Amino acid sequence: MTVDGLKKYLVSIATGGQANPALDQIALAAIEAGYAGVWGAAEWKFRRRYSAAKSTTANQEYTSLLDSIECVTSIILVDGGNSLSVDLKDEDSFNWDTPYPPADTGQRPFTAKIVFNQEGGANDKWRVYWYPVPDKVYTIRLTYHKKADINDLPALPSYMLDAVIEACFVKMQRAPDQRFATDQVYQRVLERAILADRTTGGYAPRLGADVGWDDSSVSGGGGSVWDPRSG
Repeated sequence: MTVDGLKKYLVSIATGGQANPALDQIALAAIEAGYAGVWGAAEWKFRRRYSAAKSTTANQEYTSLLDSIECVTSIILVDGGNSLSVDLKDEDSFNWDTPYPPADTGQRPFTAKIVFNQEGGANDKWRVYWYPVPDKVYTIRLTYHKKADINDLPALPSYMLDAVIEACFVKMQRAPDQRFATDQVYQRVLERAILADRTTGGYAPRLGADVGWDDSSVSGGGGSVWDPRSG
């Protein structure tokens, strides 16, 4: 489903199938708000991204990151054939634990903080500050959560799309009683979507055949009966 298709659908539901250009902007605002609400409701697999498009600069204490980042989950520096994990700290802990100006420069960074650069340009909204200051160029292998963008709507998994549609219905409602009833439906659909996002393509491998090896719940044959899709 495209954004335009969802907008037409919401307007038609609100008007009983009639086109109403006056509702177009309201529907678009509902889509943006509903999409953002679903996007931030869980750590969806679809939010996770990977990039190796950035690298450090020798003797520079920070590196500008991607504008599409919502939060960073891990940073690994690649040095030739070696992958070097970096300890990500919150800003207060980093500022407390590391001197400024940096006392150690020209070494491999082993810790870092992520800062939102309020006054940065389009390619400098987020910065990672290193300690020690990098001694050379390292490729940055970055795992992060992408920020919400309604242009991603057509690529959403089916279970997330259903939740987005219901969330938009909630935003379109004006009467408190109708909004409450619609929100109840949305919450159930959202819970079902979160459960679906945790599933695997089948059953998890059984690790052992002896009673008690896997967990306390076993079948008569000794294999685990735990279902990873049960939540």
